[in-house]
Amino acid sequence: MDLMKQGYDLSPALLATLYWGGFLVGRMVSAGLKNVAPRPMLITVTVAAIALMTTSLITENLWLMAAVGLFHSVMWSCIFTLSVDGLKEYTSKASGIFMMGVFGGAVFPVLQGMLADSMGSWQYTWLIPLCCEFVILWYGLIGYRKAAKDQIG
Repeated sequence: MDLMKQGYDLSPALLATLYWGGFLVGRMVSAGLKNVAPRPMLITVTVAAIALMTTSLITENLWLMAAVGLFHSVMWSCIFTLSVDGLKEYTSKASGIFMMGVFGGAVFPVLQGMLADSMGSWQYTWLIPLCCEFVILWYGLIGYRKAAKDQIG
């Protein structure tokens, strides 16, 4: 993904701005999709993010990687809704614990940076967030379900 050598001006600041701008646009668009259930929404946006990330890795196109923000914008709300569903009186405690337990956004970028430093390139470090996308897809498809013995109330 060394597009800077090919004459492209793809500064990290520009790509981050585009990612977060896409995040904002995706969030505004998703606000109009209130009638869509969280599970199909999570599956759809995760599959779209996986497709964009994979295409970006294959084609070495960082613009596509920046566009992933469009789909990441709604993932958190879908995951949160699915995770606290059915907890009844324990919802507020569980949501607090869930908020404290978020570490992916702090740990995986550091691991990605360390891998980039050791490899001398960022290209294949995007496999880390791609693996995370597959974990989110698994959660949307299967992992959110609660076993009958775990149901509260």
